[in-house]
This record gives sequence, C-alpha cells and structure tokens, in this order.
Amino acid sequence: MFFRRSSNDSPEKKARLLERMKQALGATKQSLVNKIEAVLSARAEIDETVLNELEETLLGADLGISVTDRIINAIRMQKKDQGIKTAEDAKNEIRKQLLSILSPQSVAEPKLSQGQPSVWMVVGVNGTGKTTTIGKLAARFSKENMKVMICAADTFRAAAIEQLAIWAERSGAELIKSKPGADPSAVLHDALSAAMARHADVVIVDTAGRQHTKSNLMLELEKMKRVASRKIPGAPHEILLVVDATTG
Repeated sequence: MFFRRSSNDSPEKKARLLERMKQALGATKQSLVNKIEAVLSARAEIDETVLNELEETLLGADLGISVTDRIINAIRMQKKDQGIKTAEDAKNEIRKQLLSILSPQSVAEPKLSQGQPSVWMVVGVNGTGKTTTIGKLAARFSKENMKVMICAADTFRAAAIEQLAIWAERSGAELIKSKPGADPSAVLHDALSAAMARHADVVIVDTAGRQHTKSNLMLELEKMKRVASRKIPGAPHEILLVVDATTG
C-alpha cells in the first residue's frame, strides 16, 4: 500500500523526527495542562462553573467543539453517577477521553482501480495546500513504482501550472496541461485520454480553489465529474478535500 513508510526511513531517523515533534509541541502541551490545572484547582467541587471554565479553556486550545463537548459531557455524566468528585478525578477523565479519541481507528483504504487509471480529484478553498498535497501524493505513488500523471486543471490561479510542473519533475510524474484560462473539463478529458493511452496507474487532478457558496464554480466541478465518469467508469474514484485549521 502506498501509504506505508518508505523503507529508507531508518528507526534512528524516525526516532529523531518523533523527538523533534515532541519538542515542538511541548510548550503547547504544558500551557494547556497548566490552564486545566488552574481551572480544576480553583474550587473544591467540580460544579457547573468549573465545567464552563474548563469548556472555555479547551475551546481556546483549539480542541474543537465536538471533542470539547465529549469531554465536558463525560465529566458531567461521571459526576452525576458519583464517579468524579475531585480535580484529580476530572483530570483522569480528560486523559481517558483524549486517549480514546487519539487511539487508532479503522480507516477505509483509498480506492485504486485495477485495469484502468485511478482518478483522484483534489479540491478545496485557496491556500490550503492542494498543490503541495498533490506533489506529496505523486511522490508516494512514484515510490510505489506506479506510473503517475498530474492533470493541471487549475487554469485560473496565476502560476498554478508552473508550480505543478515543479512538483511533477520532483516526483517523476507526467504533467498534462493546457494554457491558462482553458476549460478545466477539457484539460481533464485530455489528461484521461493520455492516461489510458499510456497505461497510467493514477491521475491526480488539481482544481482551482473555490468556496462552496459559489454555485457556478461548484457546477464546474460537477461538469468535471461527469467528464471523468464518461471517460473512465467509476471516476473520479477519490475526491480529496484539503483543509487547514482556519476552516474550523
């Protein structure tokens, strides 16, 4: 499977990477721990005031609404059942919930077609890293000895095609492109024709950034999907939405 670690990644290299990540996150972790300690130790009893302050602290640390609600509701239920009486009990419940959330979950395998090119469309708003993600995917596929094509269907953003050309060269992928301002669906059609003729394993399709509220741009994506499905049955086989923390 192409998501597995490269055999070139030695145990020592992995250990160094993990240590750097731990150091980078250390200050953030300690800051959150200190804030939680301050909230829970401010009162002798874990009451609704404490829970409200804890909720604000978790949200302020960017844990998100769903995770925060899960933690607060778990503490509230345990308190109701007399399971949580002290600050230490509450901290143990927070730890338990976070470990449960972060434990490995079963993830569906990405779809790779047999006997025809697999088509992956990459979508999202501007500036979230779609093009960089495509470069990383292309490099990973290439390391798995797959023939990779990149379709430059973002014909709107300045220098989008040039940026993809750099990623294609670095990853060993073939770039299918047209001139800026061309119809994205036409570029996709040409890319899929080339992919079938040259027996490509994977086609990664770049698309222009767009908001879901822009109906004309969403219709453009629908058209691209129709073109892909007519050219290759079942395509696009994967649609990857690239987001970052600013999305919320």
